[in-house]
Amino acid sequence: MPNKRATDDSLKRMVAQANRTLAPLTAVMLELDHFKHINDQFGHGKGDEVLAAVGAALTSCLRASDFAGRFGGEEFLVLLPDTSLEGAVQVAEKMRLTVSSITIPGMDRSITVSLGIADLLEHAGNATGLIREADRALYSAKAAGRNQTVVAHVDNELTRHPEAGTIPGG
Repeated sequence: MPNKRATDDSLKRMVAQANRTLAPLTAVMLELDHFKHINDQFGHGKGDEVLAAVGAALTSCLRASDFAGRFGGEEFLVLLPDTSLEGAVQVAEKMRLTVSSITIPGMDRSITVSLGIADLLEHAGNATGLIREADRALYSAKAAGRNQTVVAHVDNELTRHPEAGTIPGG
């Protein structure tokens, strides 16, 4: 899984390409829910195993043209070129469910993620705005109870996407 510098480089390149071609580019920011508790309860070694397993799970849900990388700590950025908001919600939900099915030996705790989605052309226009809006949507998902997907809206209102589900007890 690429580090923060490689993630920033890919973000700039993909945003420039999308702006040149006016093709859709959606960003999904996701964060592991209660990751500090995992580190505190099971140790940083298990936390590292969780991060690696989540990275592999995310990659398994994506096309070759998509990008997933660490954005910081327990945050990941996924970039989906040529993908509408509706398509991004489907990918985000697939990622959320795939992550929730991860099992780590010696860890009796479920792993869940909160996700925020924004579209370059609809919400931002540049890399900074795209990340800001996806991050705002992510924090809205966390504030609404975690383990769900929230889509940014043009009027800066954030709402839980009606097709995005939650896992009971997550």
